[in-house]
Amino acid sequence: MSFAEASLRRLEPKTKRYMLADSHGLSIEVMPSGDKIWRMSYRYNGKQRKASLGSFPAITLREAREIRNSAKLKLAEGVDPFRRASGKRVRTDDELLGPEPATTSWSVQSTCASASSEGPNPLR
Repeated sequence: MSFAEASLRRLEPKTKRYMLADSHGLSIEVMPSGDKIWRMSYRYNGKQRKASLGSFPAITLREAREIRNSAKLKLAEGVDPFRRASGKRVRTDDELLGPEPATTSWSVQSTCASASSEGPNPLR
């Protein structure tokens, strides 16, 4: 399905985020908050990757397609389009979202333990 600018403006948020594909790896993700984010899926060195291109309407449909086309050209040259020339990677979705922090349960347990070791808990 190819998009039109007007159809993108009419996309409504739902209770869960959802994605709609445009073409050649370009898609738009609609968040429950109403934010619309351009995403591009691609393969590099046999690995599936996903990158965020920016939000709509700050990046228009035409601009998102131009970014996608230039990224496809870099991929054809054997270059990861979302890696800087210095060798450092540009942040991708996997890095932005990342795994759940492992310290959450520890910090709660640690806080409860330190509170009980300091004396009687005034909340009990």
